[in-house]
Amino acid sequence: MKRYFYFRDVTAIGDDDDTQSSVLVPIENITGMNAPTATTIDIYFKSLINNTPGATGNVVLSDSVTLTVTTDLAKGVMKALVEAMNSGPHHEGITVVADDVLSKYLVPQITSCSITTAAQVA
Repeated sequence: MKRYFYFRDVTAIGDDDDTQSSVLVPIENITGMNAPTATTIDIYFKSLINNTPGATGNVVLSDSVTLTVTTDLAKGVMKALVEAMNSGPHHEGITVVADDVLSKYLVPQITSCSITTAAQVA
């Protein structure tokens, strides 16, 4: 079964109306993550809308989600993300990592998220 991570960065359900509001990412499309500050984790994944090289060559485009986390606990949150990626075979397929509408998070150390998608390449 394919596995997915779900992210939603709006706080009102009525605002969940575009690719910048909520995304469902196949975990095999995640290309990496880092903690650029003491309170954020960036998760990078293959672009949702740019999945072929551009006419000028191999252009690497990625989308990302920034998780806001409790100060200095990024490593533990990254560990929890990897554990969720590798969880057992009897899983429903979708893991909610961050849903700002419902205030539902994979672990309590995540407090919000922000989604960034690459612009469409001609």
